[in-house]
Amino acid sequence: MSLEITCGYLHTIQRMADDIWADPMKNNDMIADTITMKAILENQSVSFGELTGTKKNELRVEWLTACDLEATACTDDCDISGDDASPACEDYEIDCLYEVSFKVPLRHYRDRTIEMQQSIAFQKLMAMKTLDNQLAQYAGAGILANLGVNAFAGGVGTVAGTTTTIAAQYWDDSIWGYFDQTRRLNKMRNVYIITGNNLYQLLFNRTLEASNDNGSGNFKKIQQFRIYQDPENVETYDASATFMIHKTALAFLNKAWNKINPINAEVKAGQYWEWSEESKNLPGVFYDWIMKETCEGDEFYQAFKVKVHGLLAANPLPCDETNTGILKFECA
Repeated sequence: MSLEITCGYLHTIQRMADDIWADPMKNNDMIADTITMKAILENQSVSFGELTGTKKNELRVEWLTACDLEATACTDDCDISGDDASPACEDYEIDCLYEVSFKVPLRHYRDRTIEMQQSIAFQKLMAMKTLDNQLAQYAGAGILANLGVNAFAGGVGTVAGTTTTIAAQYWDDSIWGYFDQTRRLNKMRNVYIITGNNLYQLLFNRTLEASNDNGSGNFKKIQQFRIYQDPENVETYDASATFMIHKTALAFLNKAWNKINPINAEVKAGQYWEWSEESKNLPGVFYDWIMKETCEGDEFYQAFKVKVHGLLAANPLPCDETNTGILKFECA
């Protein structure tokens, strides 16, 4: 079996992968659970310039603070004093987060009905799905690393550090009023909620009861919030937790080093090919691919590695450094 590796060959494999992804009978194992990361991507508001190409991207975020202003009694208009705003900055650098690799033996497929290219297409989708799922966990870790302190100590919540505990009996239709009061007293004007098992049954039932006379009011309460249900991930990175996040508190910055799509793959050192592809499960996130032809142990291989480069960045903090725009609620 002899193969000529070209961008056309790689594009053919990509077409096979696209056909697998489009088939609802074949793509089930390739669908990732990525709601936590999707929530951040859909709500972030950040501009980071060029995110593709060969230049290394470093980001410096600068902002001003004026936290010590004080109102005093009126004085002589000719006597004016005070201080300038204080500059602050934070440096970020996009780096490699995770990678997945696989290797396909050429001669192994001489006696098989499945073509080598079909196997590569299948494994490409599974490799990217693995990165998709890992990014959802990475996003969860980023949420936990940037928790703030709830400034509202009243209502049904008990605040201790960065966790607000709410007894199980209060996770009912009245919790939306408490969440709205919490949002308001924490100066979080535009929020979304990520939740796992907490609220799952309540949200399921109230959505289906929305057309009932008794259920329409409770459904309207829910509609005051943008809610993402992610039991697959939340229960893994922080069981029994629900998070309220300010719309601009977090952002995922992603870097693609190579030209987009396999048809634009570039050959390197004679036996390597490089290109980038968009995630199937996380639109807007791009992965970098490397393919290598190799010979080991009396067998020829095509080896593949896929990497994700990125950074989960938090917005600059306001004057109150405990107010990160991310609050955690736990069911006790």
